Amino acid sequence: MREIEQHTSTDGDEVTLSTGQTLEFPVPIDSTISSVILPADWDAAAGLLPPGLSPIRAGLGTAAVWLMGAQHRNVGGGALQDYNEFALMISATAGDPAGIPYVSPLSRTETYVWYMPVTTESARAFGDELWGYPKVVADIDIEERDGRRRTRVTVDGDHLLTFAVERPPMIPRDDTLITYAVQDETLLRIEADMIGEMGLWPYTTAFSLTLGEHPKAETLRSLDLGDRAFARLYGEGRLRFPAGKPVGAS
Repeated sequence: MREIEQHTSTDGDEVTLSTGQTLEFPVPIDSTISSVILPADWDAAAGLLPPGLSPIRAGLGTAAVWLMGAQHRNVGGGALQDYNEFALMISATAGDPAGIPYVSPLSRTETYVWYMPVTTESARAFGDELWGYPKVVADIDIEERDGRRRTRVTVDGDHLLTFAVERPPMIPRDDTLITYAVQDETLLRIEADMIGEMGLWPYTTAFSLTLGEHPKAETLRSLDLGDRAFARLYGEGRLRFPAGKPVGAS
């Protein structure tokens, strides 16, 4: 066993969080995820990305922003307490903006994690210390009723947002979910495998979104999010998170 060594961990390594829990890469998590992918102003989205990443071009002047609510269970085989999570992510890829082609956000699962509230301190340490995900502890209520999954997020007593997504039909599917995060000024790429069931419904209005009064809600308003989604998604299965790799490393 060893303490966390930034950017050098590999599969099979054990790491110990500041909160005392020990986990081994790749970390397994049983997850239920609902998400909506919304059109957003490309320039505003680009302003939220770190150096080295650019938003995908989902249309003329258009980027893609993900709102995701998740319930995570059996983290690291029970090493961590179960927790809920919300993530605001921007579809992005490494490279200069001039070289980013126009693509559908449905064909690119690469995202930069801009903000990620979670419901426990151990979950915050887990994401922040292992990968640099921008996690904060918050109140996140997730409920499913009449085929719709609703996520309400409150941070420091202020309502951030509430969104609800109608559940699409599900099919068995294996996928790789690629996220980017910044840890100690190093841009990392994390490729998590998912095995389970997933559903996707393209070009839909079967969702709702209400922004609150939290300061970050103002940033979301500045993105000029569209009222017709590129897609709504739902997934249930096991995720396996490896150690992150610095962008550009072989």
